[in-house]
Amino acid sequence: MSASLGRPVIPTDDAEGSSLGSAVLAMLATGQVTLASGLARLGISGGAESPVEVSSEDVATYSALRSRTGDPLTAHGGLQEFLYTLHDSR
Repeated sequence: MSASLGRPVIPTDDAEGSSLGSAVLAMLATGQVTLASGLARLGISGGAESPVEVSSEDVATYSALRSRTGDPLTAHGGLQEFLYTLHDSR
């Protein structure tokens, strides 16, 4: 995961980590919170371990693989533009 994102990832020590992360992203996308305030609001304080670091070689490998698949959002027209607008507004 860390290599595909191109940044360190901190695993959570909570069994509900995925759903809490999704909830924070939903609140962030709708403008209800900042990332930091959303994490605090849901009581997410950090990970159980040190960050999983990523090497530049791994990032390059995943980048090359992604470039071969194309942009999956192009098949969804308006969704792609909406997500890019959300990203650019931050």
